Amino acid sequence: GSQTWQERTTGLLKNANIFFTNSIMEEQACETVGTCDTDQLSFKAYFTAWLAQTTALAPFTFTTIAPLLAASAKAAATACSGGNQGTTCGFKWTTSSYDGTTGIGQQMSALGAINSALIQVPQAKAVVPVTNSTGGTSIGNAAAGISAPGIGMSQAMDRSAPVETKDKVAAGFLTFAV
Repeated sequence: GSQTWQERTTGLLKNANIFFTNSIMEEQACETVGTCDTDQLSFKAYFTAWLAQTTALAPFTFTTIAPLLAASAKAAATACSGGNQGTTCGFKWTTSSYDGTTGIGQQMSALGAINSALIQVPQAKAVVPVTNSTGGTSIGNAAAGISAPGIGMSQAMDRSAPVETKDKVAAGFLTFAV
């Protein structure tokens, strides 16, 4: 890539240090005060994946990102020591132990961190995404799964059976149950 994009990427990466304490990922907006909502509890899962992908797309970032992912993965694994079986993951990785919180966000974040740290496996080569001009083989389908040629989505929807009273009653029960 160009020097301009390398400078911009490096700048973004330097500013991402706000999400790390002693090289361990931390949700700075809420983690230390215990006010994280459902979205914030899963943030680490996405951010670790994005960082790992960045090392594949911009290899010059590897030496900066890889140690952060390794430290975060190790801390996340340490935080996965709660629950009845000792495998439930907590959210506060900087505490070096399970923090007593449980949920899908905590589990996703720990799995994401551990998975993303795999970019450092010796002799493993990161494979960057391919495009149509660099080896991609996917062929698009303008019909988007509609089998009748010449019929668009709205016409396909019009062909569906009319909604009957029994359908409305069932929908009402399902809505109530949820």
